Amino acid sequence: MDWVVDAGNSRLRWAAVRAGRIHWQVAVPTADPTEVEAAWARAKAPYRILVGAVAGPDVRETIRSTAHAAWQREPELLRSPGFGWGVRNGYREPGQLGIDRFAALVAANRRAPAGSVVVDIGTAVTVDVLIAGEHRGGYILPGLDLMARSLASGTAAVDTAAPDPETAVGRDTPSAVGRGIVHAVVGAVAEIRAHLAAQGLSGVPCFLTGGGALLVAERIAPPRDLLPGLVLEGLAQMAAEPMD
Repeated sequence: MDWVVDAGNSRLRWAAVRAGRIHWQVAVPTADPTEVEAAWARAKAPYRILVGAVAGPDVRETIRSTAHAAWQREPELLRSPGFGWGVRNGYREPGQLGIDRFAALVAANRRAPAGSVVVDIGTAVTVDVLIAGEHRGGYILPGLDLMARSLASGTAAVDTAAPDPETAVGRDTPSAVGRGIVHAVVGAVAEIRAHLAAQGLSGVPCFLTGGGALLVAERIAPPRDLLPGLVLEGLAQMAAEPMD
């Protein structure tokens, strides 16, 4: 089998894939390379290792050195193309679009060829608009934890608070912060979808992925789907087919 690796800023995920289908997957904290080294040392050698990495060069080097130590394999580092796998990249400089976002768009395009809004809630929140295989561009916001930490570090009277999907008004500072940051993401997604509806693109489904997606999923208006493995799903499709 091939392996595909999604190396994000917070989590490193990998999956065994064959013919575009995921057979199993694993996730560990990006900050702990020992878990990757131990798991890969025990695993059967994959045929290929395709890597979508938005994490820094130290993480990419960990992946490379661990693959060499375990199996003498050289990972293939993927980059976002201008066009491939049925998706046209909407960035002026295609390589600036994170490969995780491009892979999610590939998967979203297979699920909803007419169009979708892809929301990845991780260290950052990214929102990408895809209409009939054409990536219209996107938006980037701070992630939920990043917003909370920013408030805590930039103010004297606000402590770090956990994101809270409760809709009621906060009655103390931690609940006000926790609910406010979730409202910020939910409101941003609603505004983007309203803008699309004003252009005649109402009813476009929203695909939610990333570590924080579960916290906001019930607050996003339908049609919506919670798809935690969307990036790996796209990478699996990219591994199975030549770039068209």
